[in-house]
Amino acid sequence: MSNDTAKEYSNKIEKFKKIEEKLYFEVCHFLSDDKYNLNEFQHIEITSRIKSYSSAEKKLRNQLELTAHDKSSIFDLDDIIGIRISVFPLTLLRNIEKKLDEKFKSWKKEKSCHGRYSVYKYRSNYEKANCEIQLVPMLVGKFWDVEHSVIYKSKLSKNEDLNKSYDVIINALHDYENQVIDVLKYMNNQ
Repeated sequence: MSNDTAKEYSNKIEKFKKIEEKLYFEVCHFLSDDKYNLNEFQHIEITSRIKSYSSAEKKLRNQLELTAHDKSSIFDLDDIIGIRISVFPLTLLRNIEKKLDEKFKSWKKEKSCHGRYSVYKYRSNYEKANCEIQLVPMLVGKFWDVEHSVIYKSKLSKNEDLNKSYDVIINALHDYENQVIDVLKYMNNQ
């Protein structure tokens, strides 16, 4: 990447901050009733970020190396601005997904599977910046907070044993979450 691109990215940071703030506020406002009406075992956490220049540069370089990707500028990446909605338990996640489907129906929706978990991404060019809203199970999101910086964004991501362990951990989190849901259902029926 050129120094000109780095300078252009730096010049756009203030614009990105305003867009991030606006989208974050929109999502928080949209889910405010849901957050207010949670019971003691339910959680919704909303976070936001602007992709750093170095992270954007690395992602673009990886895409260009791995595929015949047509994106040749970091400004073409689909997640310059990101919102993450982390939800616990899974039953709540399904309700939030339906609401997001309605609110962001003009955005491109993608579903990816991580072990037994589903993760949803809503992508669009919002206010002239490529934005992504992720809806993730909270336990996976918390694990990713550590895993992404230590493994995913490092040379360790190519380690086969760690990749196998990743799947085991994700599925164990899913099983644990389902056990919690079963216990809560049982307690509510007592």
